Amino acid sequence: MRIIGLLFLLGLSCYTTAQSVRLPQGVTMDTLPEGFSEGLFRHHLYKNKQVIASIVPVTWHNNDTRGTTIATSYEASFLVGTVRKDSFTTVKQSLQWLVPVIEDYFSPVDYPRWKSLRIQPPKVRIRYPWEWSYKSDRNNSIFQSKAQTNNRLALLSTNNSEIMQVIRTPNTGKLTLDQLILLSQRMNPAINLQQNPLQDILIGGKTFKTTNHTFMELMLQQHYWYADEKEIIYIGVGLLREDQVRYPLVIKEILKSIKW
Repeated sequence: MRIIGLLFLLGLSCYTTAQSVRLPQGVTMDTLPEGFSEGLFRHHLYKNKQVIASIVPVTWHNNDTRGTTIATSYEASFLVGTVRKDSFTTVKQSLQWLVPVIEDYFSPVDYPRWKSLRIQPPKVRIRYPWEWSYKSDRNNSIFQSKAQTNNRLALLSTNNSEIMQVIRTPNTGKLTLDQLILLSQRMNPAINLQQNPLQDILIGGKTFKTTNHTFMELMLQQHYWYADEKEIIYIGVGLLREDQVRYPLVIKEILKSIKW
C-alpha cells in the first residue's frame, strides 16, 4: 500500500506540474505508467478523442532514496501532419514546446503566396495556396456524363490530402439540377437536405445550389451543384477535423477566385 500510495503521489505531482502550463482549448492530457519501472510516466495529449502529441521518458536513473526511478529526459512528439520531435529535461519544458506547436497547427492558416491556374479541360481558372498542388483526371462514371477528355480537377494540401475537387463535364444525360442533386444523394446518402436545406451561392458568375454535412463524424463535406442543357459543374470540399479549423478561410478564397 505504501508503494502504491507513493506512485500515486508521484503521478499526481507530475500531472500538477504539467497542468501549470495551460493547454490549448479542446486539448486534454493523461498520465500513464511507462513500462514496469516505478516512477516513470508518459503522457498523451488528445483533441477530438484522437492522440495528437506525446511526452515519453527516454533516459532515467535509479538513485532516488525512495526506491523509484527518476526520469532525466523526455521526448516530446507532435503527431499530426508532419511529425515533429524534440528532447527536454522535464514534462513542463516539453509542454512549453508542444503548446505553441499545437496552437499553430490548429489555427486558421493564412497563406501569403498563391498560384493561379488556368486549365482546360476541365475549363476553369482558379487560385490556390503556393504550397498546395493539383491533379487532373477523367471520371466518366459520374453524373451520366460521357466526357472525352479530363473533366475533374483536384486540389491537394501540403500533406497531399485532397481538399477540393471541381468537376466540369458535358450534360450527356440531360439532367436537370434537381436530378443532379438527387443523383448525388444516391451516391452519398449522408447528404440530408431536410437537416441542411439548399442555399444559393454565386461562383464565377453562375448560380450554384449548396449544402454541407458531417460525414461519419469525421469530415465536413460541402457540395456545390450547377446544371444547364450543355454542362454539369460540381464542386466538392472535404475537410477532416483539423482541416475544418485550418482551412475555412482558404476555401472561401479559392471559391471566390473561380472563373469559368
